[in-house]
Amino acid sequence: MRKRNSNEQTLKTVIDDMLKVYRLDRGVNEAGVKLAWNKVMGPMISGKTRELKLYNGTLKIWLNSGVLKEEFSFEKPRLISLLNEELGRDVVKLIEIY
Repeated sequence: MRKRNSNEQTLKTVIDDMLKVYRLDRGVNEAGVKLAWNKVMGPMISGKTRELKLYNGTLKIWLNSGVLKEEFSFEKPRLISLLNEELGRDVVKLIEIY
């Protein structure tokens, strides 16, 4: 018997491809990062976060606390790792704190 060529793909692959084609992946990634931030950081730090923006892998974080800004500036690699682990993929490549 001849083996058939299969064009089967996982549902995740199909959805990811569709999001890219319709340019919706940025919004989905940003929403995912915001949810991951709230979950990883908890209500105390999330409450001191003014805004989060994700653009081309760079997460821009605006905080209300100077102490947190200072502390997070030393913890950027760890924050990137925690967020990407929560998301299950590498979305955040760089962090900028304001």
